[in-house]
Amino acid sequence: MSRMLRPDVAGSLRGLALYHGSRVNVLAWQDLATSVRTGEPAFRRVNGRSFFEHLADTPEESSAFDAAMHGVSSTEIPALLASYDFSGFDTIVDVGGGDGTLLTAILDREARPRGVIYDLDHALDSARRRLAGAALAKRIELVAGSFFDSVAKGGDVYLLKHVVHDWSDQDSARILRNCRAAMSARGRLLLNLA
Repeated sequence: MSRMLRPDVAGSLRGLALYHGSRVNVLAWQDLATSVRTGEPAFRRVNGRSFFEHLADTPEESSAFDAAMHGVSSTEIPALLASYDFSGFDTIVDVGGGDGTLLTAILDREARPRGVIYDLDHALDSARRRLAGAALAKRIELVAGSFFDSVAKGGDVYLLKHVVHDWSDQDSARILRNCRAAMSARGRLLLNLA
């Protein structure tokens, strides 16, 4: 029953378990009732800063979060690849793409497109490590920035997987507007809200 908690298993949920069990997350969840009453995120209230600010300053917890997202993405990617044809695109931009799990899976399958992973600089560290020496690295550009300010320009398709659920409606609308402003005339947006 513990097979999925092993790090050497495809689609391992070990990172997710470590991430959810971290002290800062447990403290935030303990204050859930206040968040329900006020609508304000518990993480900032309990830890004095936002979750992503915390990750920027704690490499070990950032690594656990990356492993969690990699594990979750690995379980979802087969269904995504089976349901959408990426072959007609030239440039795929993965907004908030982290270590590049999704984008590399797409580019492994499709020979034509190139890709861009757009994320905060510290979040791109895992993509840099993952792509070091990989053949696909020649087809992937890493671009650092905040999707609240802008996103990489010129993509045919923009991927937002597990992104907008983290933000208020106002912040989510800003992210979506920035994607629209950056994409080509025939661009598309693929949004995964889970």
